[in-house]
Amino acid sequence: MKILLVDDDLEFLDRTKDILKNQSFEVETASSGKEAIEKIYCDAPSLVIIDVGMPEMDGFQVCRKIKDDILLNYIPVIILTGQEGMNNNENALSCGCDDYIIKPFNPEAFIDRVKWVFSRSSRDINANPLTRLPGNWVIVKKLEDFIKNSKKFAVLYLDINNFKVYNDSYGFMAGDNIIKMTAYTITNAVKCFPFEKVFIGHIGGDDFIVVINDYDVVEQLCNKIIEEFDRNVREFYNEEDRLSGFVMVRDRKGNESKYPLISIAIAVVTNKNRVIKHLGHVNQLGAELKRFVKERNESSYAVDRRKD
Repeated sequence: MKILLVDDDLEFLDRTKDILKNQSFEVETASSGKEAIEKIYCDAPSLVIIDVGMPEMDGFQVCRKIKDDILLNYIPVIILTGQEGMNNNENALSCGCDDYIIKPFNPEAFIDRVKWVFSRSSRDINANPLTRLPGNWVIVKKLEDFIKNSKKFAVLYLDINNFKVYNDSYGFMAGDNIIKMTAYTITNAVKCFPFEKVFIGHIGGDDFIVVINDYDVVEQLCNKIIEEFDRNVREFYNEEDRLSGFVMVRDRKGNESKYPLISIAIAVVTNKNRVIKHLGHVNQLGAELKRFVKERNESSYAVDRRKD
């Protein structure tokens, strides 16, 4: 669990960082609201703890910016406020923060509050621990909402080709880095489009889902994801495999086989040409398309253009 701790009081920052690190949290620090936002967009933390009185952007402004961002609002935020600023408590809650703590505080009580916020946040969004993207039951609720309330929508099912081969060749830690890179790539690609409603979820393993309230630009989005993925993924191979374009894998009998570098397959279901009334219908169409697009064994997408 990575925490971003933000305060312009450097002595307090160091002291509180030590308290958190003693509980085995990974801690990143920032000394201004602007620096905090830059770090959040560069590498989203699992929790933000921020003081109210910050230069350039105060804690309330940073919290609102996080909570107003559809791709970041799952991140829990704890606001720190001084005794003299106890009237800030109402403002802290109104800006969308998950909790507020009055300074100075008892270290043990502080840690208890941090753990409680973590626990509640994980329970609320059912987040995947690796990517911090929402998991299965949230995905179901969001899909049902889009089906019920959106005049037009598109559902993208994303899967990584040859992921098991990569895991076997490079190890599970390297495989985890591929998963995190994929989540980062998808999220960044989605940010390039002004969607009114968008949802990104991590189904599990190497499977992701994106839902948008548009189908007119879905092919542009798929191409953007593929372009970014194919460029990023090459950095996760050694030079020999990167130059050859494949990985040699030896089976238990000593026989060697060639496997292409990993790629991303995207299956797209929309309500452009058919009426979709329930979740099962979307999943069925998505599964059919995904089997089709994965046979290409290269980064590609397929959009369901069939009519009822």
